[in-house]
Amino acid sequence: MSKCKNTYQLNSEQGFTLVEILLSLLIILIMVMAFVPMFELIAKTIESNKSKQTATALANSVMEEMRALPYIVKDPNTGLIVTDPDVLQLGIKGGNPPGSIPATQERKIDGKTYTINTRIHWVTDDGNPIAYKKVKVSIECSSAFKGDVVVTSDFYTLAAQEGEAEVFDAGHIAVNIKDKNGNRWESPEIVINVISEENNIDELSYTEYGETLFGVIPAGNYIVTAKLPTELVARPDQKIDAGLVIKENVEVTNTFTEEVDFFIDYPAHLSLLMKDELIENYITGNGSLELKWEEKRLPSITFTKSDFSNNRLSSEKIGGLWPSGSYSISLSDVMDSETYKAYYSYNMAEEGAVQPRSNGAEWNGSLGAYGSTTNVVVDLKSALKTHLIAKENSLETEEFADEEGNILRYVTKWEDQSGYAHNATQTNVGESPLLELSSNHSSIKFNGSESLIINYPDYPMSACLDNFTIFVVAKPSEEITLYTPSSTGVQGAEQSIYNNRYLFWPDHGGDHSAGQGISLGTNGLCNFEHGSNYMPPTAVYTGNISNSIFTTIGIKYEAKKPYIY
Repeated sequence: MSKCKNTYQLNSEQGFTLVEILLSLLIILIMVMAFVPMFELIAKTIESNKSKQTATALANSVMEEMRALPYIVKDPNTGLIVTDPDVLQLGIKGGNPPGSIPATQERKIDGKTYTINTRIHWVTDDGNPIAYKKVKVSIECSSAFKGDVVVTSDFYTLAAQEGEAEVFDAGHIAVNIKDKNGNRWESPEIVINVISEENNIDELSYTEYGETLFGVIPAGNYIVTAKLPTELVARPDQKIDAGLVIKENVEVTNTFTEEVDFFIDYPAHLSLLMKDELIENYITGNGSLELKWEEKRLPSITFTKSDFSNNRLSSEKIGGLWPSGSYSISLSDVMDSETYKAYYSYNMAEEGAVQPRSNGAEWNGSLGAYGSTTNVVVDLKSALKTHLIAKENSLETEEFADEEGNILRYVTKWEDQSGYAHNATQTNVGESPLLELSSNHSSIKFNGSESLIINYPDYPMSACLDNFTIFVVAKPSEEITLYTPSSTGVQGAEQSIYNNRYLFWPDHGGDHSAGQGISLGTNGLCNFEHGSNYMPPTAVYTGNISNSIFTTIGIKYEAKKPYIY
């Protein structure tokens, strides 16, 4: 018997490959990723609409609460409006119109915080400055799209008293905020205070489109202040203190409205570049700047090296300035921190003063528009007739090796940095002082021999007369002979006065004049004057002068009399 075998064959029934499956998943993933931002946008849009609906409902609720309040509550004793915030009334706590409503409050709904800002203003109509009240409710909340952005919704309504308007034995103050052109200031709102000690009044209000009215206040003397936002400046001729623009002695009379104007605006800026008049180097360092606007002097600005950027006194240091009118610049006590060079005081308003420049032309004192910076250049005149500073770039030297092979640098020329070219020279290298270098400074060393001098070839053109000051930074190594101060004779001649150690040798001034010099040691210093049969120590300092660190010494001559500092 034959056997049969069953066989089965599947044709065209192959499964998906791994590549096909991955590709399909990738397509699905791309589609999902494309839809996710759309779903997120839809969710945020729904949340935003919900927030707006909540804000509207909240504003309506607040306004309904206010509609239930008395329009005004009259004090039977004073005949004026009650100012007690605990008395229910349509007005702002501590404000004007007075009332029981907080100016700002918060409410939390569905986990989201809403800020409620309420503003109530008197409105003038038909000659009556307090005809009715305008109520504004602003609801603020964070944006659904960007959390750090505040969304504001504004709601308005009007409120009036039923029947005939009340008549009060009182006056009013109308406050107007204006910009640099005298136009009404619209935004942002400004907080206004009126204060009267005699009437025990301290009320606030907020401007709307640059105006607000303090109505029904007793007759008397008031102080009115406007709180200046940090991004704004006030016109300089107004009294400004601690961020407040102040108007004093505002006299209120019954039945009359006293007008008070404040001028504010966005600032302009000034940047200052100071240059040496002779050598045209930039000046950066310490000093004092005073600006004068029209006839009003502004507070003095003290500056240091750190207040400069790219050689300019920065506009941030000078601060925001009123953007209209004309300014004048004064500078005093200016000293360059790099060269220690001092400069004469400068006032551009003085007759004959070199005028500042801006953009290559003479500056007329005006500033640019808001957001702009006017760059001004001022030339200053050095107060130094001779200025020697021990820096390598101001010295000429010749090098020689000593017996041990060490290189010695002898100073042959010391260039004057004052701009007058009163250079100090020494033609005999053997009598020249040595240049010494260290990690943080350089100095010039004299060995104590009187042959090591530096001559001024243009004397007496480089000399100062009668009223002058000498500053020197020095470090002595040995003691000197000190003397009793005197104004006549040559008392020290017998005690080797001519062999003493001198920082500056006193030149012979002749029969009618005297040269000045300084003898310096670790035990003090003597100021000598030298003329015909005349070489007294006219000023003496007795005390320790360090031989390890440099000391700054000053000799000031005033009306031919020396003082040691």
